[in-house]
Amino acid sequence: MAVAASLEGKILIELANALDFSHGMPPFVPAAYSGASSLGEQIQAAYPGAQVVKAFNTIAAAVGANPALVPGADKLLIAGNDPAAKAVVTALARELGWTAFIDLGGITGARGMEQFLPLAMLLFGALGTGMPGLKVMR
Repeated sequence: MAVAASLEGKILIELANALDFSHGMPPFVPAAYSGASSLGEQIQAAYPGAQVVKAFNTIAAAVGANPALVPGADKLLIAGNDPAAKAVVTALARELGWTAFIDLGGITGARGMEQFLPLAMLLFGALGTGMPGLKVMR
């Protein structure tokens, strides 16, 4: 497959979310991407030569590019199997203004990140903004 060959050895920042809006709000994560798998894991399986890093999927695109838009948005969630690839993604995110990261481990961490999106959509509606902020605290 030409696509697989072109991704060999490359870092792929995976920021998509598989959401089904067919029954209205809130959307749900289809069965194929929940439970024992996630979109991130399926992409990694389809392109095993790529270093897939799940990031930027739990925030609005504008916030991903400029975290200062949401006061307190300082922690970016990431997941991926390759530590070097995650380091490259965090360096890129630092250039965008992110100051801290929560590493959720291997690409299986994408499961939790993707499952967060139905809640995020409800927050968007309840708060009247596509840029709500959640703070992760210890």
